[in-house]
Amino acid sequence: WDIMAQREKSPLHEKGIIPFNSANKYQVHVHWDEDSGQYVDLLKGAPERVTMRCDTILLNGEEVPLTDEHRQLIDSLQLALSKRGMR
Repeated sequence: WDIMAQREKSPLHEKGIIPFNSANKYQVHVHWDEDSGQYVDLLKGAPERVTMRCDTILLNGEEVPLTDEHRQLIDSLQLALSKRGMR
């Protein structure tokens, strides 16, 4: 995978950056996606901050609504990983 070729193919939007900070606990980049012909938001950060901004998930290759049950499962798995120092 060629990171430089990917960066050329999917340039960062000039105003599409929210840098990480300790208050937000996430960061956002907006890139042009040549394959889809549209802008794509890339969000990463603390799991609880990311999941609170989601309303669907990819489950077994299918996009489905993110339910309260899914959120509880994600939270419990995240807690288990955190206890092992894997956050």
